[in-house]
Amino acid sequence: GVTCDGCDMQPLKGLRFKCQCCPDYDLCADCFAKQGKLHGGACADHSFRCKPFDWKGMWSQCHADACEAMTAMPAEGMMKGAGPWNFSMEGMLFKGKGKGKCKGDWSGGASTTDESSADASGVCLGEHSEQQTCRPRKLLWILLQLRSGGALSSKAAASLIVHFLPGVITAMATDVGKIDRKVCKHYSTLQPVFADLQTLASSTPGLEKCEALLATAASDESASGGQVLLSMFLALNAMPFDAQIAFVEQCFAQQEERLGQLLDRMQTWVPVWSGLPLEHHGVTCDGC
Repeated sequence: GVTCDGCDMQPLKGLRFKCQCCPDYDLCADCFAKQGKLHGGACADHSFRCKPFDWKGMWSQCHADACEAMTAMPAEGMMKGAGPWNFSMEGMLFKGKGKGKCKGDWSGGASTTDESSADASGVCLGEHSEQQTCRPRKLLWILLQLRSGGALSSKAAASLIVHFLPGVITAMATDVGKIDRKVCKHYSTLQPVFADLQTLASSTPGLEKCEALLATAASDESASGGQVLLSMFLALNAMPFDAQIAFVEQCFAQQEERLGQLLDRMQTWVPVWSGLPLEHHGVTCDGC
């Protein structure tokens, strides 16, 4: 089983952060936000992988339920031959000996999947998946699912944003012009957000230089909103981890009502999955 190594939460609910340097070390969102204060700060400089949902556990349970249901069904007259029937994931989904493009051993699905490499799509969580999650819509979708499961908080939002901040910066830098067009399109909605961010930046050490840029974005629709946001995120990324968490928590508190309205609109065209596995069964927070 897996436990949050910060607070002993079990099962771990919401965002799960798995250390890539320590064996069997997991933190919930709240403990990830204070990782530098846990265990003498031993993991403060370690890299973590974010696993929003327990997809592996869900697919394993679905597989077990399907096998049980199929085993209970009368086989006579339904399938050729006398058996024995193979109801493993390998037997149900894969034929042959692994010839062709996907050569090698079919290892039977979720029961043998490397737990450390399962991501939010149930397969391998590699660099590509992390990059895909850095897109605004993906992050908003995760926030929407967390809210529907009662797991959205200022610390959960801050942990999610800070964890993916480097990837967000990379994605923004590749197409600032696209962001400019979106900011221009929704300027009436974003103008007060820029003004609020200007107020926060003026009182946040490390973001003072962004105050003038945000003031310009809040008063001039023709200003490059994409460049302003990119500059702010770069400055935020250069701040200490605890300061990043604190700033995003302040942003969440300041913009919580607007974020709620955005998620409400998003919910009308993006499905909120019923029973989404927010609880990582068998996983306990090692921080709390």
